[in-house]
Amino acid sequence: MGNPLIKTIAVAAVGIGAVAICFVGYRENNNKQYQQKVSYAETAVKKDEASINEVNSAITALYTSKEKVFLKRGITEAELTQTGAKLDGIKVSADDFGIEENDLPKNMKKIAKEKEVLNKQMADAEAKFAIQNNVDTLFEKPVSNWQKAQNNVVIKTKLKDTDVGTIRERVSFIDESDWTKLVKEYLSYADAQLKRVAEINKSLESMLKDDKITNKATYEKYLSLVNSISQVRNKNLKEEFTEKADKISEQLGLGTTGYNDNATSDAASYSDEATQANDASNYQSEASDTEAGDSYSETGY
Repeated sequence: MGNPLIKTIAVAAVGIGAVAICFVGYRENNNKQYQQKVSYAETAVKKDEASINEVNSAITALYTSKEKVFLKRGITEAELTQTGAKLDGIKVSADDFGIEENDLPKNMKKIAKEKEVLNKQMADAEAKFAIQNNVDTLFEKPVSNWQKAQNNVVIKTKLKDTDVGTIRERVSFIDESDWTKLVKEYLSYADAQLKRVAEINKSLESMLKDDKITNKATYEKYLSLVNSISQVRNKNLKEEFTEKADKISEQLGLGTTGYNDNATSDAASYSDEATQANDASNYQSEASDTEAGDSYSETGY
């Protein structure tokens, strides 16, 4: 029989040797995998350069020109999502490849800077798209021209000042440009129409209580009210105001307002020449909220 102590030592030595061999093999395998990742990063440079150029072209295609100011007409959320996904898929950082920063190819750092620029441009396009959709919800029909302001919009019946204010706040986070001026122009159209509606309601409340005229109901105030109602573009609001104005008219002994479809249409809309002149003037300078409200009686909101 052999010495038990010697056998124990021999078994332990074999075990330690096996562990050492496994450790060395594991470390060599990790080193090999790491070198493969470094090699992959080096070969990915050309692919990423091509992808950056492709995404840059795709972002430019979202706009009407290479200056990237106005979004082209008819772009969809799917286009934005697809372009954004391509951009997100471009690996440029050491973490993306699972390697150390020092082992990242030099050209990859240049690509990373280009991707950063494209990320900002992509975010800008997405923000503009979202805000334009928000502005469309203010009106009965979507804005017809997102390159040049056209004052042919009609606010929704239940539109509130806060709806416009929320969008104006979002626009304030976008760098000032011809696009932000355009958005503010459309918001000023909504503001002016809302102001007209508010003033008509105030006038009606002062002249009519419980369907009976008050001592504030005069011929002059009635004429001013009728003139203002004739310029309301929203059909539902105009009908509501006209019905109340008729009650005032009848009790003043004047009969009804006698609006007809043609008169309503003519009073609520611009002639083509007037619209074009207004658009050109409005687009040159940003109308303030006060100016938009004060001038509504002249522009026919």
